[in-house]
Amino acid sequence: MCFTTTNNTKKIAQEDIICYKWAFFEGPDTWRSEYCNKIYKTGETYRAKSGIPFGRAVSDIFKFPILSLTVQKVTYEFGTAFRIHAGIHSYKNKSNSNIRCCIPKGTEYYENNSEYVSLKIRIIGPR
Repeated sequence: MCFTTTNNTKKIAQEDIICYKWAFFEGPDTWRSEYCNKIYKTGETYRAKSGIPFGRAVSDIFKFPILSLTVQKVTYEFGTAFRIHAGIHSYKNKSNSNIRCCIPKGTEYYENNSEYVSLKIRIIGPR
């Protein structure tokens, strides 16, 4: 999944930021993400992890914590935008979701009109 924004200003959450995710229900207080099959549990905080580092086995995917979100500048016919490929994606609006979450205070994040991408997320529970 790729996050795109026209504003590349990195932000640090000054307080918990309520956000939302969509995932498959797996059982009591347990969900599975649509894209990476990541298991999320109510009450837990998760840190973004990277894909496969150069020279590592495929079995190592998503085992390495991301220290900072990396922004890639891209140019389109309509102008410049910025992409972030790694990080934990969430929605600002609950209409596209079934889980209530928060980006914890002190967490690095970026935002666009409808989404966030952050280094951490805490699962609060069903919305």
